[in-house]
Amino acid sequence: YPTAWWASPSNTGIPFFDGNGTISSPYEIGTVAAYNLISSNPRWMGAHYKLTANLNFATATPKIIGSLHTPFYGTFNGNSKTISNLAISNTTQPFTGLFGVILASSSISSLNIASSTITGSDYTGGLVGLSMGAISSVTFAGTLSVGNNSGGLVGSMIWPASISGGSVTAIVTADTAAKIVGGLVGSSA
Repeated sequence: YPTAWWASPSNTGIPFFDGNGTISSPYEIGTVAAYNLISSNPRWMGAHYKLTANLNFATATPKIIGSLHTPFYGTFNGNSKTISNLAISNTTQPFTGLFGVILASSSISSLNIASSTITGSDYTGGLVGLSMGAISSVTFAGTLSVGNNSGGLVGSMIWPASISGGSVTAIVTADTAAKIVGGLVGSSA
């Protein structure tokens, strides 16, 4: 039987990236195209990444990293860079944000998200829809239109999720059925 391109052992690395995806040598993300490539292979959900430049999505559609079926479980070091002009719209499915779902082994740090508009249903956040991981020193500025279990930075947190440092400057508008919505986090368990 043929093997899917992403399952082939010869496709474990990401082409055109410096680094090898480890903690000591993370994949370096310096372009919008490189960022959008991360979500294209389930094997890359557990790798380690570092931004090397500010990313402006004014003329590109961002791809959500991690879903319920293929969650992100690596690390993403924003390196104090800014991702701006995100326009994410995902109203037919839950788990919307720059990241959809992140597991307990994951961490996202030192990242600024600016001038962004996120539109989602349940479990929507400016950074993560559903988090079990560690988030530190992340800022979000923009607007969100959300459903239930949604918030300005994280839609919902499940233990052992954590947030330290960072801030949210956002207008969060919830649909009429939403009962659990917050400025920073929608719900936490």
